[in-house]
Amino acid sequence: MSQPVFLSSVTSDFPGFRQFIAEDLRKVDAEVRDQEHFRNRGGLLLKLLDDYIRECRVVIHLVGAKAGHVAKPDEVAYIRATYPYFLQKFPALEPHLSQLSYTQWEAWLALYHGRELFVWVSQPEVALGQPPFTREPSQQTHFELLQQRGHLWPNFSSVEQLRREILISLHDILPPKSDRKPNNLPYPTLGTLFKGRELFLQAVREKFQAGANVVGVVTPVAAQVVHGLGGVGKTRAAVEYVWRHAGEFSALLFVTADSPENLQRQLASLVGPLVLDIPEAQLVTQQEAQVAAAIRWLQEHPGWCLIIDNVDTEPAAIAVQQLLAKLTRGQVLITSRLSKWSGGVEQLELDVLAPEDARDYLLEKTAGDRESAANDAELALAIAKDLDHLILGLEQAAAYISALGLSLSGYRQRWETKRAEILHHLDGLVMTYPKSLAVTWETSFAQLTPAARTLLEHLAWFAPDPVPLFLFDEEKPAAVWSELLEADPRVALANLKRYSLAKQQQTEKGATIVVHRLVQEITRGRIAATERVTRIAGALRVLDAGLAGDPQDVRTWPHWEPLASHYVATTTFADQAGLADPTARLMNNIAQLYAAKALHQEAEPLMRRTLAIDEQSYGADHPEVAIRLNNLAQLLKATNRLAEAEPLMRRVVSIFEKSLGEIHPNVATALNNLAQLLKATNRLAEAEPLMRRALAIDEQSYGAVHPDFA
Repeated sequence: MSQPVFLSSVTSDFPGFRQFIAEDLRKVDAEVRDQEHFRNRGGLLLKLLDDYIRECRVVIHLVGAKAGHVAKPDEVAYIRATYPYFLQKFPALEPHLSQLSYTQWEAWLALYHGRELFVWVSQPEVALGQPPFTREPSQQTHFELLQQRGHLWPNFSSVEQLRREILISLHDILPPKSDRKPNNLPYPTLGTLFKGRELFLQAVREKFQAGANVVGVVTPVAAQVVHGLGGVGKTRAAVEYVWRHAGEFSALLFVTADSPENLQRQLASLVGPLVLDIPEAQLVTQQEAQVAAAIRWLQEHPGWCLIIDNVDTEPAAIAVQQLLAKLTRGQVLITSRLSKWSGGVEQLELDVLAPEDARDYLLEKTAGDRESAANDAELALAIAKDLDHLILGLEQAAAYISALGLSLSGYRQRWETKRAEILHHLDGLVMTYPKSLAVTWETSFAQLTPAARTLLEHLAWFAPDPVPLFLFDEEKPAAVWSELLEADPRVALANLKRYSLAKQQQTEKGATIVVHRLVQEITRGRIAATERVTRIAGALRVLDAGLAGDPQDVRTWPHWEPLASHYVATTTFADQAGLADPTARLMNNIAQLYAAKALHQEAEPLMRRTLAIDEQSYGADHPEVAIRLNNLAQLLKATNRLAEAEPLMRRVVSIFEKSLGEIHPNVATALNNLAQLLKATNRLAEAEPLMRRALAIDEQSYGAVHPDFA
């Protein structure tokens, strides 16, 4: 898509210049406009110029001797009324406002809207081959005011010099046509299905424009948060805004931040070949380095827009605000259920659709799939009311109607016949979710096959993250699924996707299945208390069967990483339900993965909980407890908490001596670990006898020529 560029100059000062410059810029995919394009459109010329400059990436402003035609008073009045903060940003302009020419206004509007403004000044003594000139008083004042704001640009003496300098200066902002614009937006535009949000999108636009230009009010990056009820359509509205203005942005980026950890993971993933494509960052495995590379790219490539989605917890919100402080020269649009944010972030609440918009969405979404009737508009309005005009509920209802080819009256009859049963069954959810949303999903649940319903009841205990499809295809986990479902898991999965309760996505690392977090939560609430432990245990079995090798071996990480969040979520649910096995073992595996990746903050609570579970299961002096103690001690040592690690290591030695005997190889390992800690704290006299004892045990256990003895 062409990048909009505005070429600002007085025609009589630069004959022929604009034509050459425009031709150069079109070669780098620029759409070039100047004042002449707007003179015959009717209406206020200054308004037309302002509208286009707001859409531009770049404004090139050529300063010569002449000021050009002065803007009309009614047009100046329009700008002052439209932008009440204009003079707050440029107070020095106030005495000269009525004398500004259209061309001069173009530069100041570009500055006000935060566009990339490039100014080149013609050399007076050369004057483009004309006799030496003196700048008109208005033009001299304009020139001096720009200088006072720190805009000091080089002079030029020829069209060739100017063309060369413009292309060099704009190289990074206007890349060649062959360059790909980074874009990982998860959805295409909804087009005409995007109903009832035009005023909201306009408000987002105006807040970005006004907020970014009020000195001292916003952070260096223009940021807004769209907040509201779950299922109201915050993500869709954010994505639609970016698509509407895609031509303005150098990159269209999307990350999820339902937790601080996931924000970091998602930022790191941006460096990949399908998004920012930063080769040097793809060669490193440290997440911190990849995040730094992504942020550095954003700093070096102005004009991007970043959506940060699902910032629904306070820790996640704090992490996002810390990220905002590191960013400049772009726009950030946040979606969240949280309504309270710092003063540096503009806030907009997204409400449910208006009744007529909800009706129109349902009619258009089901057109061609439903049985039509003369009173469809009336029925659609009634269904929209049943669903509280919530877009997620409407989307689910439309999927249900379309899948079964129902009439709208048929859908309402099915809902009415189930109403008492549904409301009774979902009493526990009414306080958390809109009743009609739960009703919509219940009607979809009722159409599932027994196997699909069972599958959903297991997936409800996974994390609300993409589940890699290989968990359904690899031999061991597929066999467990088949046993749990008493059916082919792929067939059951297809049934879930059919009713929009699961979605398949293709990523650079393979196909995934996504079940919305609200679907998971409502599904968990639907499961009878007597069945919950069974479903959690089944989810644990699948994940246990999906284990692949040592989590500390980097070669296994491509398998472990997409499953890690699911192990954490499911084992947390299992622990709460009192399931010790294989909960502790799976927790330990993920803790070892995090420790190997130096994610100590994530690993430590899992290690501590694993230790507590095994102590309760086996007793305080069991060898399994000693292994968990050793893992935690090594993490404490790695994070320089040696005083905390030492008593754990001594306890490990004691447990192994009591349970395995004083000459067991595990005792030697424990002695050596303790000796290394003593050495690190410069207690060499204490460390030496432990090392000698460990040596003696290994010699006795393995022989004098064994590698461990060496």
